[in-house]
Amino acid sequence: MNTQTTHPLFRRMLLGGALMATLGLSACAVYPTGYGYGNETVVAGSVVRYAPPPPRVEVVGVAPFFGAVWLPGNWVWRDRWVWNEGHWGNPPHPNARWAPGRWDHDGRDNWRWHDGRWR
Repeated sequence: MNTQTTHPLFRRMLLGGALMATLGLSACAVYPTGYGYGNETVVAGSVVRYAPPPPRVEVVGVAPFFGAVWLPGNWVWRDRWVWNEGHWGNPPHPNARWAPGRWDHDGRDNWRWHDGRWR
């Protein structure tokens, strides 16, 4: 029998490593994003005659720094719909919350962009 694999310290280290890996993976999240959250390169008030596609699902990893806020991606019209990937943002102050941008249907044939902003 191998005494190294049965030593209590070795087993603790192995369990500790498994726990750290589990905690690291649990910090990731996958969720669907809505229309126009963060990462906006659309001019406010832009008007498009075609509805944006359904939202994409983005995989969000661990925040790169303390206080980072995930700003999900959004659809942008560039002669066709193009997805802007989400990114981590740095709020201007600790109590700031991101109010997402959005594409609104005007009741006719147009979709209008409204910018997101920190509140």
